[in-house]
Amino acid sequence: MPLIKELKELWKGYHFSPTSTGPSGSFIHVAILTAIADVVAMRKLTGFISHSGNHFCNFCPIHKAQIEEIGPQFHYTHSYQNHQSTISKWLWESRQQRKEISSEYGVRYSILEDLQYWDAIRMDNLDIMHNLIIGILKDHEAFKL
Repeated sequence: MPLIKELKELWKGYHFSPTSTGPSGSFIHVAILTAIADVVAMRKLTGFISHSGNHFCNFCPIHKAQIEEIGPQFHYTHSYQNHQSTISKWLWESRQQRKEISSEYGVRYSILEDLQYWDAIRMDNLDIMHNLIIGILKDHEAFKL
């Protein structure tokens, strides 16, 4: 993918030509710091399955069968190491086995995983406007008298 290839090159560093304010030029590194999107786009972009699947949360690996048990005593988060391990398994398997892994763990490969600095657990931010404000206004409009 051209964008990922360019981002990999920019991560290595880029030298800007000298200017009057910087006679030796400038050397910079470029990276994606975060991804901001609504739930549907975020899950597709960062390598999680649909929010309507068995694993609906980007932040914790709780199964939808445990939804009634949500509370501080059951709260734990996804870990980068577990996510990477599952993605590695997913990459080496057949199409059918990939479906099984996605169903069991709620993850799948994302092209962003090719960026050495990318961490799908820490670098995704849900867009408040689409998830909260527009969601509430849409519901309010639907039930208006």
